[in-house]
Amino acid sequence: MAYIAPFPLHRRVGFVSRQARMMAGLSSDAADRYLKSQINQQRTTLARKGVQDDLIEQELATLERAIRAALWKEIILRPGGNRA
Repeated sequence: MAYIAPFPLHRRVGFVSRQARMMAGLSSDAADRYLKSQINQQRTTLARKGVQDDLIEQELATLERAIRAALWKEIILRPGGNRA
């Protein structure tokens, strides 16, 4: 069986930013549900492409951290946000 290494998901800047912007417009609970849904879609896609389970979980954890970091940036830097 071949080893399949996906392009690091957290480096898909457009995707990460889009998810953060979407989440910023939702309530906290709705944003969490949305993120879980997006992560599960990525899990399904990677599994279908034959990526190993342990690598999938590693990639998804990194992706989730990247989206959450972008979300905080989105919230803090938007007009009217808390700027230091």
